Amino acid sequence: MQPTVTEGPVTAIKSTSTGMPVIQTQAPASPGNSGGPVLTDGGRSVGVLVANAVGGDGVAAQGQNFVIPASEVLDMLARNGVTPRESDTSATYSKAIDEFYAEHYRAALPLFEKADTLYPAHPFAQRFITDSKTAIDEGRDKTPVTKEDSGISSGLLVGLGGGLVALLLAAGLGGWLVTRRRRRGRCRSRGGGQSSYPVPPAAPTPPGVPAPQGVPAPQGPWAPAVPPLTAPTQPLPTAGTPEPAPPPPPAPAPAAPAAPVVAPSGPPPQPRWDPSAGGTCPTQRLTSPGEPAP
Repeated sequence: MQPTVTEGPVTAIKSTSTGMPVIQTQAPASPGNSGGPVLTDGGRSVGVLVANAVGGDGVAAQGQNFVIPASEVLDMLARNGVTPRESDTSATYSKAIDEFYAEHYRAALPLFEKADTLYPAHPFAQRFITDSKTAIDEGRDKTPVTKEDSGISSGLLVGLGGGLVALLLAAGLGGWLVTRRRRRGRCRSRGGGQSSYPVPPAAPTPPGVPAPQGVPAPQGPWAPAVPPLTAPTQPLPTAGTPEPAPPPPPAPAPAAPAAPVVAPSGPPPQPRWDPSAGGTCPTQRLTSPGEPAP
């Protein structure tokens, strides 16, 4: 059943026997229209259709329908403690209609389904549900992507990306441990724990110097570079052989001949007092033989 709209002029303002005002209109009405809204050209509700005139034969008179003004309806609701508001069904259905005619079929579909759940006898919800699904299947939907949808997609991508990175890291760490373990087993597979990698040749020994003994060559590819060793002049003793006796000390060099001592001839010099020396104490002056005394 499709909604219908009729129109007609207001012909009179009357009142009932109780004094309630009513609006008479010539807009056509049919049985079942009672309780429907009466609107102006701008869509503003001005009253509710309640009755029509009936002739003496019981047949409804055409063009004589009566409307209770909206002000009277509000007073009646207030006297009975009723606060008028839009129902959840009407609010949901109105929003769904707006989305549907904006070609946002994905947004309209759950709203129509909610309206149908709130009021299962709704005359239009099921038809709009079918039309919305058809438009979605045909690719005619133009619903914009909301922040909630983009947030869910971003969170899903971040979650998947993080899990993939963690999986790759775990796989890389496992492969590295297996490689390390294989390398250790390979190094111990030969020579009772000795490295199986080729040993670099020893550095050449300078001419005239015996090769060093008892110095092991570096093993494995991680051995540091060792500079060539200079062997001592004496060979190193090996295990089980006595050490050689130290060489005898060198003979001392011959001493140089002593110079001859010449003794002076004549009597030894005698001390003489020299009064010209001055001072309180006399000084002694030595004179050699043959020198005249002072």
